[in-house]
Amino acid sequence: MTGQMLKTPPWDRIILTGFRGTGKSTVGRKIATLTGFIFIDTDDTLEQEMGCTVCDYVKRAGWPAFREGERRLLARLADVRHAVLATGGGAIIHRAEWRKLRANSRVVWLRAEARTIRQRLDKDSGTATQRPSLTGCDPLTEIATVLAEREPLYRAGSDVSIETDGLTEDQIAARIGELL
Repeated sequence: MTGQMLKTPPWDRIILTGFRGTGKSTVGRKIATLTGFIFIDTDDTLEQEMGCTVCDYVKRAGWPAFREGERRLLARLADVRHAVLATGGGAIIHRAEWRKLRANSRVVWLRAEARTIRQRLDKDSGTATQRPSLTGCDPLTEIATVLAEREPLYRAGSDVSIETDGLTEDQIAARIGELL
């Protein structure tokens, strides 16, 4: 997508949701540039607040403590306007906060097959330090299992979905621009 600005949308936020490795952060930055909105990556914000990576925090405090911090952040973000939010893959589990966040927002679910996600995560040098295991299973089994658990939440908590398999980040951003 070129540097062309999108029309001002009728909502205050664009929220990108989906499993890790589907392009939320990279595509979110592109959409923010195109809309003139600010960009907020919830995992990056949490890392700044925790003073360490998600992986280090989870090792030290556990997933429940991380999810509580994530829940509180989502509650705060419900008051932020004119923003593109790239949410963590598990943010959708916070149903009450998600409902509030969705008000005056357009939620885009970025989807990908488990094999595609695994390939993307394998290519990402930050995966080992930024994306701790959720289940302790081998990566492909974990991805398939967690996707199956979260897909109903992603479907119910989103306005539109985009299949990202085989698409570049620019192509995904262009599709979002068309949908918005």
